[in-house]
Amino acid sequence: MCFTTKKLVFKLAKRRKVFYKVLDEHYNGNIFTPYVGMSIVLNETYESPSSLITFGSMCVGLGDGVFHLFKNKKSAKRCIKTSSAPENTSRFIVKAIVPEGAFYAVDHDEVITNKVIIKECNFKK
Repeated sequence: MCFTTKKLVFKLAKRRKVFYKVLDEHYNGNIFTPYVGMSIVLNETYESPSSLITFGSMCVGLGDGVFHLFKNKKSAKRCIKTSSAPENTSRFIVKAIVPEGAFYAVDHDEVITNKVIIKECNFKK
């Protein structure tokens, strides 16, 4: 999956920003990101080892050390409806907080960031 934009502009979050993330839950309870398959623990902070400032292309792949989010629940729900989860998993939506001081970029209804707090919430299932 790729975040594509005509003009990739990163902003520095001056305050925390709330977005939404789609995650997969395996039948055994393990939670991970779609496509990349990164293991996730809810209510934890995740930070990319690379700097978003170095990305100058118009297409940033999700394996490039960024976290893919959605601006609103409607967009996240659309993602769930138009994609398929791996066998024995289910997709769900959580709040994703971009903390103050993190870099992020927005294009239409998608967001990428170098740092995110994945929050447990009542959108699950």
